[in-house]
Amino acid sequence: MADVTERTRTSGDSDQALAVLTTLIELREIARVAQAASFDVPTDTDADAALEQLLVAVDRMATMLSPSSEQLDELTEAQLNRLVCSLVEAGGRLEGLSALVSQRWDVSETWKKDGSRKPTGRLARDTHRCSRDAHRTIKRGHALAEMPVTAEALLKGRIGVGSADLLIQTRGRARKRAHGLEIFRRDEETLVGFCATLRYEDAVVALDYWLSFLDEGIDECEQDKHRRSRRFGTSSGADQMTQLFGKLDKVNAEIFTNELDRLSMKMLHLDRASGSSRTPAQRRADALVMMAMRSRTLADNPAQRRIRPAPLLSIIVGDEAFSRVCQLATGKRIAPGLVVPLLSEAQIETFIYGGHKRLIAASNKRFFTGALRRAIEIRDQRCTHPSGCDVSAEWCDIDHIVPHADDGPTVFENGRVRCATHNRRHGRLG
Repeated sequence: MADVTERTRTSGDSDQALAVLTTLIELREIARVAQAASFDVPTDTDADAALEQLLVAVDRMATMLSPSSEQLDELTEAQLNRLVCSLVEAGGRLEGLSALVSQRWDVSETWKKDGSRKPTGRLARDTHRCSRDAHRTIKRGHALAEMPVTAEALLKGRIGVGSADLLIQTRGRARKRAHGLEIFRRDEETLVGFCATLRYEDAVVALDYWLSFLDEGIDECEQDKHRRSRRFGTSSGADQMTQLFGKLDKVNAEIFTNELDRLSMKMLHLDRASGSSRTPAQRRADALVMMAMRSRTLADNPAQRRIRPAPLLSIIVGDEAFSRVCQLATGKRIAPGLVVPLLSEAQIETFIYGGHKRLIAASNKRFFTGALRRAIEIRDQRCTHPSGCDVSAEWCDIDHIVPHADDGPTVFENGRVRCATHNRRHGRLG
């Protein structure tokens, strides 16, 4: 903590900015002291003292950073970024601590002392929260009590609450497999490592693949169950508006969202040309109506009835690290056994790797096209800009790492996925 204070002191910040950062550091240290290594509740004296310090620190921070305060305006961009990230991290750690303590509170039946019938109702009433949030906290605490590696990572700030919930969900799905809980306990440190080092979306895919290796038969049954549970409906309200709701499995969702996004992008270009000011949500709503109108038109035109959108499946074989990889073009994993029913309607592409850095193709052309482009898209999945841009590879350009103008070759190793915005920025810089 001393080195952080020293860096802050030498940065030439104002006294008020120093006060904000010092309080933030105090808050993080108090949260660290409040946790017990064995997840046991500390003694009354220790717990009361730590809680009092925590509340004082939160009150001080809330006063300095209230909407009426001008101190936020005096922070630099770096300080503001560090502040918001640290507060979110501290909040996640405190949520984990609250969940673990609530589990002990539930098991000890302390909640019964005032005549409450359920712990959820007592917690919701005493904290002025909705019962759904109270139930989620208690349920999370019970799960974390049986997942010591995950609980420790959450309390230390290695992972966030969302990642912890993802691991809890993965553990629940693993219980359906033979010896799934034993294997989860064996691999828990590795799975936590995925969540601690990967983007959340990539961690979801990694944990999904880990589950698929436990029992392929159950994995296919689980995904087939998702397909059978698809549904869609509409509901009209008093305001004369209709609300749409439903749920699709991965393959059907891919078909639907691909066409919806394609039409939305087409409308965006039309709006820019005409100066229209539709919001993205309005464009998607209009695209949905257009899909219905086109469906009606095709139904009345026998010559076009056979034209159907199809999912694009990517099957990667050859490298041990890629064995049994079968996914949709957007990176969502599907069980290999579910590919068979799709063979008559899906577009299939296969990529054979001899290693992560194997040269797939070389070209003197300026642009990455065909199989070479798809191979790079599959490898990168999304825009690779350091800012963490999350634009899907399907909507991105393939950029030369070493610019083509500097004799950079159009090969697998020299290509990377960049969205249009970041690709243009790279072009201006280089």
